[in-house]
Amino acid sequence: QFRHATTADAAAEILANLFSEIHHDLLRLGFSYDECAGMGATLSLVWLTPARLHFAHLGDSRIYRVNGRSLEQLTEDHRVHLSSVQSYLGRAMGANPQIEIDYRLVPLEKNDVFLLATDGVYAHASQKFIAQTVADNAADLDAAARAIVAEALRNGSEDNLTAQIV
Repeated sequence: QFRHATTADAAAEILANLFSEIHHDLLRLGFSYDECAGMGATLSLVWLTPARLHFAHLGDSRIYRVNGRSLEQLTEDHRVHLSSVQSYLGRAMGANPQIEIDYRLVPLEKNDVFLLATDGVYAHASQKFIAQTVADNAADLDAAARAIVAEALRNGSEDNLTAQIV
């Protein structure tokens, strides 16, 4: 049972405990710390209340707000760039026993739509294309997500292609 002053504190504690257990389970299964080095996964989690969007974020997946034909990135990438071609996740699930998760709440505006996407999608589909596709498919957001992923594939993405629109 968690007793916290804020939703953010409770969510942070739950997620931190969960990911600490995952990390320790890997070690218990016989993976060495060195074998786990560099392993990690991103997390972008949203929950809606009547007036606000809450989100928890870690890594380089992204959460965008789409309103009309505009696209606003709400999350910060936790990627460290060593050069123009070499980078790594500076914060990710599983890489360390402790994690730092970004938490934020955003007031909802009429007609807000939110896109959660991995870098395989947003790095290969333009922001203009994404916003236009969501606007053109407002009645079928699943179709919009499929079209955005298809655009990323057409543009040569070979990475994880995940897009969810709410």
